[in-house]
Amino acid sequence: MPDVMPEPEAVIDDLKGAISSLEFEIEEWDRLVREAKLRVEARRDEVEGLLGLYAASLIAHEAVVDRPLLREIYWHHPAVRVKSLAAPLGVSHAGAVHQVVGPLPTERTCTDCGTALGQASRSNARSYWGAAQWCPSCADVHYSEGRESWQREVAERRREAQAAEDRVNASLQDGATPTMTLLEMPGEPGLWVVKPDGSARRAMDDDVFRDRR
Repeated sequence: MPDVMPEPEAVIDDLKGAISSLEFEIEEWDRLVREAKLRVEARRDEVEGLLGLYAASLIAHEAVVDRPLLREIYWHHPAVRVKSLAAPLGVSHAGAVHQVVGPLPTERTCTDCGTALGQASRSNARSYWGAAQWCPSCADVHYSEGRESWQREVAERRREAQAAEDRVNASLQDGATPTMTLLEMPGEPGLWVVKPDGSARRAMDDDVFRDRR
């Protein structure tokens, strides 16, 4: 705090000046960012153009590709687009580049078998499977186990639904056929639709909607 307290009007003047300076610096920052982005895009285009020239040169001179260099570009220079590496590596599309350059070693190991894990591709690092802690073999086992568990759960739900439908139909056969389309059965969750033959099935959302129109 100052030794002598200024008048509020003076503080307001200083505040307005500081805000103007702040806005100027923000605009200057935005301008510098735009200019830097343009320079980066220009350098990227230059690199990718040289990669295309390199691919043509390999073919013209029947030379061997410098795979370690392209691997370095793929893994450590993400500004360079993957599609520009396809031609020098001799593959027809960008999706095959990571298969040619090979995985990137990491410090992670499979939590099941201890195998060292590698990052398979650039995009793999952002995906669920890229963050998984299993090697491909153990991941296949977990996937199979998960699918089997899901299939058992679906089958169990279908059996429960069929059993509930059988119980409701048995109850209808024991008594008079209801006159309403939708009904509730004691002990059975949800609503049930009575079909013309007197049997019932569990109501769906559309059944409820039609009944309320």
